[in-house]
Order: sequence, then structure tokens, then C-alpha cells
Amino acid sequence: MNLDNQFARGAFYDSTTSSLFCTDYHSTYLFDASSGGHPVFVSKYTGVSKDLTFNNDHAFISGYQYGMQIVDYSDTTNPSQISHVAGLNYISDLTSKGNVLYAANQGYSLEIIDISDVTHPIKIDTIDYPAKKLLVRDNELFVNSYYGFRIYDITAPEAPVMICNYHDNALWGGYDFYVDDTLVYYVDQNNELAIINISNYAAPVKIGSLNHHIFTEEIYKAGNTVFMTDYYYNLRIVDVSDPTHPVETDSMSFDHEIHGFARKDSLLFFGGYLKLYVLNIANPSAPFMQDTIATDWSSVGDLEVDSNYLYAAAWSYAMPFLDISDISNVTSQEIAAIINSSQNLFFAGTITDRT
Repeated sequence: MNLDNQFARGAFYDSTTSSLFCTDYHSTYLFDASSGGHPVFVSKYTGVSKDLTFNNDHAFISGYQYGMQIVDYSDTTNPSQISHVAGLNYISDLTSKGNVLYAANQGYSLEIIDISDVTHPIKIDTIDYPAKKLLVRDNELFVNSYYGFRIYDITAPEAPVMICNYHDNALWGGYDFYVDDTLVYYVDQNNELAIINISNYAAPVKIGSLNHHIFTEEIYKAGNTVFMTDYYYNLRIVDVSDPTHPVETDSMSFDHEIHGFARKDSLLFFGGYLKLYVLNIANPSAPFMQDTIATDWSSVGDLEVDSNYLYAAAWSYAMPFLDISDISNVTSQEIAAIINSSQNLFFAGTITDRT
């Protein structure tokens, strides 16, 4: 099945209903993946779309200058827009807690929206903070920005209270971050890995850093090892057993950019051009490449695992997925290639913080 625009913007898998969503510029497509085999096309909603999140039979779809659309999927065969929120033109991330939706308005603001009545969403507040990425951990909302991050107490989701504010003018870009107990690992566009201790929310402090001289795109941590992808096709491996003195211990070079960390047990998956890489991290300080699987995915934007399957958001095939039930024998068998082109893959029912 081809998309109208041939250029998908985002994708979403709801593990509670086994529903797969994929968006291109013009439409949102829904597939039923409950059979575990080839997902079955269910419906198509026409409306400008970029990314989405899903909550209680409703999709919240960012639509560029058209704001955020709220689409009713109670009848999955006939989705219909029931309301929208204007003024949210640059959403870079969405998450929710209870009946409250949080939207990172790409480097401009953090928007808090009451969705208890989805037919009449109410913008509760606009926080003047250049939010880029969001993470909910228990009753806390982490907000990544250009020069650091903030943490909000969302015990009352509709009234977030800032409990931590880390700002560092030496940082810039805030491309990705990883939260691990009392430490935040923050990578920026000034080529720095910064490690910030947040054990005292009132006084967060940078305790270690590593200048790796190359623009970092994504970060993942396992044990005392940090894995980072960079703009020049490298996977950099950093020992953070002493967080005050991170040390790059190894690196792996690839032919093209690599993206999309996803872990199952002792395996860390990431994708590249026409390849899926399987890194064994049973001992994170001594990782080794267990397998390199040839694919016809021209490029992978993101990966996630759920139960026995790995889902890929790929430019050539929107959501191909592999059976990884036997991690000792991950093969190149492609179970399904649904639609052409995608960039991002998100999950409902599980926290997407990768902590």
C-alpha cells in the first residue's frame, strides 16, 4: 500500500490494542496487527499530520500550521475529527498523563492541555520554555531544551510545578537525553556529553563531561556504558562507571548514518542503510556485533521492540518488523512491509523514556 504523499512523518504502535498507526503529510493510516503476521489495513483518516500519540480511543495528531487534531477512533473503520487545538504549529514531542496532554512546541514553549472532554480541549497553560523532548517518569515530567532541562512535578497533571531547573549556557541544542536514577546524560550540538547529578533537585550540578568533537544524535545507556550515534556514521562507546570522568573506550564505524536504539534482553538493535545491526551487550563494557542483517530498508529512522517483534520505521517500508522471539537466532526474515516511508516510531502502553 502506498501513501498519498510518499513521505511518512511518524508512526505509533498501541500495544494494548495491537494497532499500528502511520502518518504522512496528508493522512493517518491504521492497521490491525493482532494476528502477529501481516498487519491488516483498517482505515485512513485524511488530514495534515506529522506525529501523534494515542489515549483512550483518540489520536492526538500534530498538523503543522493546522494545529493539533483530535480524532475519534472508537469506530476504527470510520475515524473522525471531533476537535482541534489551534496555535500548536511546531510540535516536536507529545506525551500525556491522565487527562492532560503535554506538547513540546519545538523550542518555543511547553503547552498543557486538558483533554478530559476531547470534544472541547482546553489549553490550561503555556510555559515559556523552549521544550524539545518530553519524558514522563512516575509523577515527574522531564523537559529537554536547548540549554539544559527542567523537571516538573505532575502529581496534579493539570498543574505542573517546576522542581528542578538545570541551565548551562555552554550547552546548546539538547539533541537527546537519558535519565538514569539520579543522573541525566545530556548530548548537545556542541559535541558534548554532559552528566548532571539531580539527587538534589534544588541544586542540579554537572559532575562530568566528555567533548567528543562530533555532533551526537542519539544516546542509550546500559550498565556503566553509554552508546552514542553521531553525524559521521559512528557508534561511540563511553565508560561512565566513574560519572565524573567519562572515558571513550571504543567506537565502531559504519557506511551510513545509524539510528533507533531498541533493546531486548542482551541485544541492542539499531538500523542503518539496508542493514539492521544486532549488538550483544550482555556485558555492556565489552559489546560485540552479534549479527548484521541485510534488509531492503533504505534507511531506518527509529526502532522499538514489543514482546516478540521488532518494529522499524524505515524510509522504504514504513513498518517492516522481525520476529525476535529467539534472540540467539535473529534472522533476516521480513514478516511484513506495510507502507512506504516513515521516520519516527512511538509506543502506547509503555514509557518511551528508554530508562
